[in-house]
Amino acid sequence: MSSFPIGIMLESFKLPYKEALAAAASLDVQGVQVYATKGDMAPENMTARKRKEFLHVLKGHGLTISALCGDLGHGFGDASLNPGLIERSKRIMD
Repeated sequence: MSSFPIGIMLESFKLPYKEALAAAASLDVQGVQVYATKGDMAPENMTARKRKEFLHVLKGHGLTISALCGDLGHGFGDASLNPGLIERSKRIMD
């Protein structure tokens, strides 16, 4: 059976991500949950270089991503909105 790392919501620290990762590591958690639909971690704000830097800092603190929050605020019940929502969800997962 797989074990899932204990994590903390990174945004709960209300700090820039580098400081928030240091704060999470100081609490001796194993991972962080990242809110990836807006802010610094939103796909439109995360270039390849920024993703690489984030992962470098994350791993430098001995942390892992325990969860990725990609909640766009509503489901996929409106078929006319789904193409855009699906594309955004794919970008979040990338």
